[in-house]
Amino acid sequence: MSAFSRFAQGGGPRTLHPIRDLARNSPARAAALIFVLAAVVFSVLLSLPISSASNRPTPLIDAFFTGVSAVTVTGLTTLDTATHWSPFGQIVILLAIQIGGLGIVTIALMLARAVTRHLGLQTKVFAQQGIGTSKLGEVGTLLRIVVLTTLTIQGVLFLLLLPPFVVVEGNLWDGIWNALFYAVSSFNNAGFSIHPGGLPSLEGNLWILVPIALGVFVGSFGFPVFLTLLMHRWNPKRWTLHTKLTLSTTLILLVLGSLAWGALEWNNAATVGAESPLDKVLHSVFASVMMRSGGFSIIDTGASHPATLLVSDALMFVGGGSASTAGGIKVTTLAVLFLAILAEARGDKDVRAVGRMIPRTFGRHLHMVGVDCRIANKRVLDVLRSLRRGCPRCQGNPIVDEYDTRDVLDRVTSRAALILPVGGTREGHDPFLTTPSSTATPMPAASTSGDHSSSDCTAS
Repeated sequence: MSAFSRFAQGGGPRTLHPIRDLARNSPARAAALIFVLAAVVFSVLLSLPISSASNRPTPLIDAFFTGVSAVTVTGLTTLDTATHWSPFGQIVILLAIQIGGLGIVTIALMLARAVTRHLGLQTKVFAQQGIGTSKLGEVGTLLRIVVLTTLTIQGVLFLLLLPPFVVVEGNLWDGIWNALFYAVSSFNNAGFSIHPGGLPSLEGNLWILVPIALGVFVGSFGFPVFLTLLMHRWNPKRWTLHTKLTLSTTLILLVLGSLAWGALEWNNAATVGAESPLDKVLHSVFASVMMRSGGFSIIDTGASHPATLLVSDALMFVGGGSASTAGGIKVTTLAVLFLAILAEARGDKDVRAVGRMIPRTFGRHLHMVGVDCRIANKRVLDVLRSLRRGCPRCQGNPIVDEYDTRDVLDRVTSRAALILPVGGTREGHDPFLTTPSSTATPMPAASTSGDHSSSDCTAS
């Protein structure tokens, strides 16, 4: 038997055996390893002088923070993406966003399929839990759907954004690059912007803002929803329970979020108080989409009322659909929680939705939500205690109390893998400094910036 034949039958170099065994026998560990490797690789690339606009090495801590934020499609940055990074650095960030948007589980499955040539039972079970398919036989199909759907929707967004960006930028190549970057960033719910100061510079340009909002909104559905819509089109009777819960809850949150944001900010002169009624409505809808999963902003978020920030936190905590690029506890989890409360109030033993019974296995997801809430509450208490102990001047000061509250909100909502730090978009908000970054709204010296981390509690 030739060496080529032995290699084709799995007798290749021994260096492939550990990778093949890991991908086949422990897909969860393979996914975790891929995530760590991706974060390290992109961090190293961003730390290189070629990635910086000044042609100087970027501090490793900033490069690492940006790399992890891009891979996790969180969007938090310590450096202004538009001014600090060179075209090469922005390309690296774009690739990290795309890999993060496809999902580490998807990348792990692609690796497993490439190395082992087929997906074993354990890998299919892992895929079933990670990307939301209901049947083991659908894993291969869903894997193709994930990639093709992502590229197709991003291609449509690119074509929609290209003409207005060419007009705004004044030349073809800058228009192409901006259209490509925002198509990927919006669909992946990443929130990265390559315009100085973020999207406020594009305020009023509906030809750009509407496609970005649509990209964020559609990207928050999740790939299982795309699979159902592709298979059954617009025949709701054949939709899965997951699809019905995701779409209905998403639409309800969009409407409620728009109404709440509009009512709270309608007369706020620092945000939209001076706008026309139609513009206020458009701002409300855009904000509702972005607060829940996108992270883009066309106003100064720091100028919003504290009540508006609380609404933002609630929407961020919920996030988007399961197996989507959005963060949060997922809209289906919220729906199940609400239905469980109704069932308990009625005295029903089973939880039902749209004429179907929800499996009792959802109890573990409720436990995860409870744990997440307890962690968030502990972080709030820890921050408040540290602020009060470390700053005697802050005690009893209503102005500082307001900013302390916003700092707490930043810390808590970063767990949803999305945040709108006070001071505008997520760009340029430095979590490692004790004072705000230059792009943030000036705050009292006693205030501190948020210590952002991200965690994604997924429930299907």
